[in-house]
Amino acid sequence: MRSVVIGPSYSIAYHGFGDDEIYEGLLKNISPLDEAESVLDSALKNQVVGRIPWDRFLEFPIKNGCVKNGPVEARYAYLTASKVVEKDNLASYLEGSEAGLYVGTMNNLYGLVGLRNGYRICANDDLEYDKLTFESRVGTGYSYVHPMVPVYKIPNNVIANIALDYRIHGENANFFGEDSGCVALQESFWKIRSELLKGALVINSNHLFINYLTFMFLEIHNFSKKKDTGINPESDSFYFPSEWASSFALLEEEEAGRIGISARARIMASRQISYLGQYFDRALPGETLETITKRALDDAGITWGDLDLVIMDNLATPRTSLDVYRSWNQDHNADIPLLCPTLLTGHSICSSGSTHLSIALKILEKQKIFSSYLRGQVPDNPAFTDRTESIEVKKIGILTQGLNNSIQFMIVEKM
Repeated sequence: MRSVVIGPSYSIAYHGFGDDEIYEGLLKNISPLDEAESVLDSALKNQVVGRIPWDRFLEFPIKNGCVKNGPVEARYAYLTASKVVEKDNLASYLEGSEAGLYVGTMNNLYGLVGLRNGYRICANDDLEYDKLTFESRVGTGYSYVHPMVPVYKIPNNVIANIALDYRIHGENANFFGEDSGCVALQESFWKIRSELLKGALVINSNHLFINYLTFMFLEIHNFSKKKDTGINPESDSFYFPSEWASSFALLEEEEAGRIGISARARIMASRQISYLGQYFDRALPGETLETITKRALDDAGITWGDLDLVIMDNLATPRTSLDVYRSWNQDHNADIPLLCPTLLTGHSICSSGSTHLSIALKILEKQKIFSSYLRGQVPDNPAFTDRTESIEVKKIGILTQGLNNSIQFMIVEKM
């Protein structure tokens, strides 16, 4: 088994563009809820809480016409991918290698679909990109995609531009659904660790459109009523959907050293599991959470007490994840801080794994954590992190819970 490291990454979110800007906003405890009357009231006014600022996005012009006029989440994905590829001479490496390309997105009927069709239909006979061939064949791609696509006049294979523009010739896969971002990260990790690949570009992107209406009417109306009276992450099951997009370069550690890529962290383990129950019920069984966490710890060859921080969701009803991890702290005589950023970041649906990983990478770099609570709403004897402070962090466990009954536990280590 090979060691897998994370090189450059780039994210965009409500808090800003780039990992540094986002992280600074989190340190200041900024939340989309600061500006909102409530999640529901804002939605009724078409002011979506947690959305990436569109005016900021327009500051980054995209030259590729197919992407520029394609679905929003494809544009988000292309922007973050281009920022990563520009770093550390990655572009020349990706062009000359068999690196993988893995994309995770929410499938909103006309999202990032048909990457392989993009290769077959829109590339020239040598499987290479040229603008004339691509644009002349985009229309043909309509017959290979979901029937909703022609209605909206959006070419579903727009994501293929990432591969074609940056000449990424290796294997590729698109994953769809609420846990797709975690799957994309885990698939690339396992492929590299098992020596099937030496590197991969991993992309997650979430845009709120049809999906937002779906989630808005589940329980957000209950959540929005709590804003004025106070939201307690320790007793309330809560979330509000948000936008997030990230790209990461994952590499075999020896390969990163060979090509001069600075490794920011090592992925020690990643495990994902589904649990039985009603769809959208989110009643996460404690034994399921314990099983997936123990598997990841065993894979990494460490125990719970070896972790320095856990970043986690708190979507379950009842508060399963918090209860289990607080109990483990007691059983191991440990005092591992539990950071729950959901009130600041929202739940970025298919990109929630990227959200937590991006935050973990910055914490490993800066050695500083932030409060999990909205300003002025910290309870007595808080269970989650309750202040911005410097701490020594080397190993972070990341729990990501999906709304469609899946969870992932990843462990990353500072290099």
